[in-house]
Amino acid sequence: PAADVSKGTVPAGGAWRRNPVPACRGGSCDAPQFPPPAGCDATCWGTSDNASIGRVLPVIVDRLKLPVSLRPGRYVLGFRWDCEATSQVWASCSDVTILSGGAGGVSAAQQ
Repeated sequence: PAADVSKGTVPAGGAWRRNPVPACRGGSCDAPQFPPPAGCDATCWGTSDNASIGRVLPVIVDRLKLPVSLRPGRYVLGFRWDCEATSQVWASCSDVTILSGGAGGVSAAQQ
């Protein structure tokens, strides 16, 4: 599972979610930055897949739970990824249409 971090964030009270799969510690990539999560073995960390040493990084999927009070309509979903070990910031967005899900629920259809 991902770890939510709020200590030492700027602005104060902000939070970020750390990728649960550790990158390499140091330039040689012979150890992970932090202990891999349960279920990961010695090949499930690093900066990229590396078939020559049997390293295959897992796929990470985030799921979004929509509030029941959200009305059907057209929305923009924004995403920002601040890199933990570098000064890079990645941002993206997506057009999303929220449809009526029946029985008071909603469902999302990406366009």
